[in-house]
Amino acid sequence: MSFAQHNYASSRPLSRTTPDRLIKQIQQLSDTPYLEEFFDKLPTVVLILNRERQIVFANQSLLDFVQKDRRDSVCGFRPGELFECIHSDEHELGCGMTEFCQECGAARAIGSSQQGRSEIKECRISQKDNTVLELRVWATPFQLKDEHYTLFSMSDISHEKRRRALERIFFHDILNTAGGLKSFSALLLNADNDELEEYSQIISELSDRLLEEINEQRDLLAAESGELQLDIQSVQSRHLLQNLEKTFKYAEQGCRLVIESACDDTIFETDRVLLNRVLVNMIKNAIEASKSDDTVTIGCKRDKDHIIFKVHNSSHIPRPHQLQIFQRSFTTKGTGRGLGTYSMQLLSKKYLKGHVTFESTPEKGTTFYAAFPVSFYSS
Repeated sequence: MSFAQHNYASSRPLSRTTPDRLIKQIQQLSDTPYLEEFFDKLPTVVLILNRERQIVFANQSLLDFVQKDRRDSVCGFRPGELFECIHSDEHELGCGMTEFCQECGAARAIGSSQQGRSEIKECRISQKDNTVLELRVWATPFQLKDEHYTLFSMSDISHEKRRRALERIFFHDILNTAGGLKSFSALLLNADNDELEEYSQIISELSDRLLEEINEQRDLLAAESGELQLDIQSVQSRHLLQNLEKTFKYAEQGCRLVIESACDDTIFETDRVLLNRVLVNMIKNAIEASKSDDTVTIGCKRDKDHIIFKVHNSSHIPRPHQLQIFQRSFTTKGTGRGLGTYSMQLLSKKYLKGHVTFESTPEKGTTFYAAFPVSFYSS
């Protein structure tokens, strides 16, 4: 265990305070002069947590945020439970106890405050309704009489993060494609007859990719706002994979993309364009994680009422990255590059009635799976 993990683990709440003590703490804060009046006037969310990380005070901004009318309706919960984090009930002791919590910015900030330090962190909370909270959190210790508390504040930065990520991804990808288009257009001017057909084909493919990237950004924005319209039609699985193989024939990293020989050929119902978005992102991630002489394999398998696509590469994803991989804006590629895996899960769950999972080990590499119903309307 690393030093950071040790510090985090040592500050995790192993149990909750007794009901009598919780009531005493809530009353103590309620009786503190001007505390409610002061914090209720602040536009940001403010919580006060006890040593067990349970809420003992919440200001009006927090009540508005979670759509509650009374303070006592949120007291006793831990922050992840109140905000319906998908991991908050995975451990019998509740929020703060799973390995995912080791990477949670809110949990780390609260842990630091309980060790006597103020800290500001960014935090992403995946909620049970498939939405994501992106927050900037601040935690600092304070003492009232004989009780030690954490003053915890947060602000929503999702619009800021999403706008920056979308802009950077869009301009990064579109400039790369437009640059290639310009280069081959210049070569075309002096091409001989043998080169003319080759360069023309590449320019056509780059033009298609440029339009695809523009449409992908448009669809992602529509998906997040709930405005995306579906076009359900019959799709043949192997034909779909063959088209993807052609699309990535000239991968930038130079690695090979091949279709598994044992690949089921199934006709199923889905939105072809959205499914293609999911699979393209799966393949892009695999190629970007591969070396120039690696092979990325794609395939599909019929499993009762579902069709399962998979993309495999030989690289391994470190465990801390695995814990955050489907969170919006999480990335290992640099600032503002983190919507690929998030969009895969968003489109799959919210629109295609499917889900994306993965497994990654140093010995076997990384495989992403995307499962979808064979019959869209009867699922």
